[in-house]
Amino acid sequence: MDEYLKFVEFQDKEMENFVGEEEKLRQTHRDNVAAMTRRHWEEKMQLEESFNEALSKLMEKYSLSHPQTKFNGI
Repeated sequence: MDEYLKFVEFQDKEMENFVGEEEKLRQTHRDNVAAMTRRHWEEKMQLEESFNEALSKLMEKYSLSHPQTKFNGI
């Protein structure tokens, strides 16, 4: 009976270790996914800002060099 109790205690201890390590692994994974998502959104925002800046420059270029003219029914 003593051997059986030692075996059960050993299994309980191993299960506790497994659960602890599994939780650490899952938390690390969640942290990595969150970091990746942040990087993705930061890169996307930089891309959008770059596009908006280029578009503004393009619009400015054409609005300054081509003053508004009236089209007489054409």
